[in-house]
Amino acid sequence: MISQIVFDWNGTLLADSHVRHRLHCITLNKLGHAGLSFNEYQEKFFIPITDYYSSLGISAEKVKKHGRQATEEFHTSYEALAAKCRTRGGARDTIKKIHQQGIKTIILSNHTIEGINIQLKRLNMQDLFDTILANDNIHTSTVRGKKDMLSDYIKLHKLMPSELVIVGDTVEETHIGHDLGLHSVAITGGTHSKRRLVSANPSIVISNLYDLIRVLEKL
Repeated sequence: MISQIVFDWNGTLLADSHVRHRLHCITLNKLGHAGLSFNEYQEKFFIPITDYYSSLGISAEKVKKHGRQATEEFHTSYEALAAKCRTRGGARDTIKKIHQQGIKTIILSNHTIEGINIQLKRLNMQDLFDTILANDNIHTSTVRGKKDMLSDYIKLHKLMPSELVIVGDTVEETHIGHDLGLHSVAITGGTHSKRRLVSANPSIVISNLYDLIRVLEKL
């Protein structure tokens, strides 16, 4: 029986993939890269970000010299644009239905706790989540990743991994599911292409959040 559902935030619950792509290309330009189309971004982007930069031919020296400032500028611009983003269709209704079934909901993100709380308050969704697992500041994601945060949470609360589902729009969430023994649901239309999501072998692939309630019965 599923007891908790772990949601990625950006691109999964918040419909901000195109905003992040646009700002990401600005960051790439500052690092000497021409940028990527949205389809290229969906095919190539991955975490850890330093490894991703390397895959694009951006030197470690250039990232070390300009990366911190570029990250700060990205987040400053992002917060202003995110204030205009809505949730994915069905996000609010789906989470309410999940709660009605007695299932807890968690946000797991490489973003900051402060940034997520600002958006939850703006969207009047702050009461829909039991726990937020995210970073204290914009730089800690390079040190402490989502898998570590979730692993510590599972151990702290003595949870059975098989009772948890992780939902996300990138292969990172599916990989976390495999590594920690969780069910994984990949949702298309976000940061990663459907091809990449399927190739990571999640438990189930969905195209919208409305489908989540239905697929929970299969897990």
